[in-house]
Amino acid sequence: MLDDEDPQASSTGDVPRTVRETVTLEATTLVQTVTTAPPPTTTEPPSEEPTASPSELNDEGFRLMQAGEFEAAQPLLEQAVAAGTGDLTEAYASYNLAFTLLSLGRCDGVLELLARSEQLQGKRKEISRLRREAERGCGRNDED
Repeated sequence: MLDDEDPQASSTGDVPRTVRETVTLEATTLVQTVTTAPPPTTTEPPSEEPTASPSELNDEGFRLMQAGEFEAAQPLLEQAVAAGTGDLTEAYASYNLAFTLLSLGRCDGVLELLARSEQLQGKRKEISRLRREAERGCGRNDED
């Protein structure tokens, strides 16, 4: 049974509400004051999609590469490559990601990234040099 409501409390669902209840049982009377918490507010999680353009992602990834921060550069460059712009931005991002992966001691996908970079921008000595380095460093373990 509801005796009375706190006149200070609002009846809207977004603020605490205090209610006084009186319950009478055999030979016992219990008066309880209960304050309800407001419902939790829901906020949308931040978008997983990058807010930067592929060019901006590549530029920031390149800056991090130059600073030797390859682990920080990798996800930015991966996003730039994944955008698949088909232009010089993708070519540079593909080369930069290949360089970054090799710098981290990783070989997976490096030759494919270099091939894509060369496909988009033509033959360049930097690409050829990094391809040779990848072939030497990653080796052909299936011949062992």
